[in-house]
Amino acid sequence: MASPSHARDGGAGRARPLPGPGLWFLAFLVLGYSLLIPLFAYLGPTWFYAPAGLLVMLGLAWFVRPDLDQVRISRELPAMPVLGRKSRYLLRIENRASHPLRLHVREVLPPSFEGASVDRIRVLPAGEIWTLEMAFVSLERGRVTLPPTGLVISRLHDILAWRVEGPAGDEITVQPGRPAGELKMLLSHFQSLMEAGDRQIPRSGSDWEFDCMREYVPGDDLRRIDWKASARRQRPMTRQFREERNSEILLALDCGRLMGTVVDGIRKLDLAMTPLLDLAAIALRRGEKVGLLAFDDKPRVHLAPRSGMAWLGRIRSALGGLPGGERPTSFLRAVNELEARHRKRSLVVVFTDFTDEISASEVFRSLAALERRHELVFVGVADPGLDRIFVDPDRNENSLFQRAVAGSLLGERRRTLGEISRLGIHAIDAEPSRLTAPLIGTYLEIKFSGRL
Repeated sequence: MASPSHARDGGAGRARPLPGPGLWFLAFLVLGYSLLIPLFAYLGPTWFYAPAGLLVMLGLAWFVRPDLDQVRISRELPAMPVLGRKSRYLLRIENRASHPLRLHVREVLPPSFEGASVDRIRVLPAGEIWTLEMAFVSLERGRVTLPPTGLVISRLHDILAWRVEGPAGDEITVQPGRPAGELKMLLSHFQSLMEAGDRQIPRSGSDWEFDCMREYVPGDDLRRIDWKASARRQRPMTRQFREERNSEILLALDCGRLMGTVVDGIRKLDLAMTPLLDLAAIALRRGEKVGLLAFDDKPRVHLAPRSGMAWLGRIRSALGGLPGGERPTSFLRAVNELEARHRKRSLVVVFTDFTDEISASEVFRSLAALERRHELVFVGVADPGLDRIFVDPDRNENSLFQRAVAGSLLGERRRTLGEISRLGIHAIDAEPSRLTAPLIGTYLEIKFSGRL
């Protein structure tokens, strides 16, 4: 359970009568009494009193019902469940009455949650709490409304039970990316790589900031001598500068139709958000500015580059509200948006996908236009299903045809990525779960090589 958690509490709602555990017993008694009448004729005139007595008891049960407000239903919700990861919430039912109650609870998960629903019966003693754990894996990001809890309440031998519903309106907001603990481990793992390879590399046109004051040595630029500091210390002192580290990284995420393909029950778009957030976290940790552009046939979200780890939460929230891969993609509009808003040379990382060489033609034109100003990384979010089909050992006629189609698509994909690499663009292609390592490696290679 994520901590902290959010709890919603409420009493039973509107009640509807249902047959209780005692009604069936009385019905069998009336039936047995009816079967005795042919054997004992003198019982015939009294048969009328059996169903009449049953109706009277039903009337009494209608008015003498248990105090349903003494049953309290609440949910303890997780603080931030993550897409595609196991999570849970707790359902609590408290009997505040002075006597035990027979409870039949039914909790159904929403369609976007993968997990087992609950349908259980229990006699709950007075003053006790029944806690049920609802484990689930979310297959969609965004806000999910939980259905109301169904509950049937009766005393142990009542002939009527009462069906009520728990409080409605509980919402769980599912976020993309990684759990906090896993993200912390990722940052720690790559911190050593950054410390080992990071260095200040002079480049023309760079911005510089003051680093420290040191004693002058022959060969230093005379224009950097600080005469006031030299007079105070009675020896020549020079100002040392270092290159600014807060360069800009623009993360461009295609949320169009091709990214709406479902991979293992989750949209490819949602899976691609994890390596995107991984890269954003590491860049922000290094003190760089990170921006976001999400687009399909038009720009959907634009966040200007900012620095600081708190900015990662803003990027995550913006990704959580994106549409779900329903519109076609226009790369030309996305490029126009980037060129209009970002004149400074930046590292642009494009997350997208394509099906064949024809669908990649617009990608070529768009990337060529961006490459003249920015350093580019093209991230192809591959479908692992193609690889599984291509290596399928089954030899029947249908599988051979599928393998031929998959092989053709994979070949076109390799040729397309080769063309992108020949443009001088870094190309990465992997299934979503394996994108983080090569993506971070490419980012560090660019930073350490001095190309940005």
